[in-house]
Amino acid sequence: MHYFTTQAVILGILLISLGGTAPSGCERNQGIQGRILFESGNQMPGPGVVREPAKGVQRELRVYPVLHGNQLQGEGNGFYDEPAHPPVKTVTSDTAGYFRVQLPPGEYSLLVQENDRLYANRFDGEGRVFPVKVEAGKMTEVEFKINYAAAY
Repeated sequence: MHYFTTQAVILGILLISLGGTAPSGCERNQGIQGRILFESGNQMPGPGVVREPAKGVQRELRVYPVLHGNQLQGEGNGFYDEPAHPPVKTVTSDTAGYFRVQLPPGEYSLLVQENDRLYANRFDGEGRVFPVKVEAGKMTEVEFKINYAAAY
């Protein structure tokens, strides 16, 4: 019986530590969650072509207030220098690429630390860099593909 009590206490501590606390103005199940994937090699469709699937990777994800392309310095290949202001949140995905970050409602830009630069490959029609909208009480699902090493 003592064994099961000890296990229950350990499980309770683990669950509490994983839950953490939500930032001010933020509910526990509100923010962004998803997966960071690395895609490389030939991704062109064709007969007999075997495409290598994207793989989940561990990376640092930086969440900024929504950024426009003209706020970033880079070579135009998806790699950028640090923006002028710091991220509002930084989280590291697990070894399979999964991440979850709690945020207040608003619009954000996502960039991934890739080697010694920041990487983002998605823009909207207004020139915003990898924009993601967080709504009150909701988790927004995101798939972030790092695909600079892929051919399409």
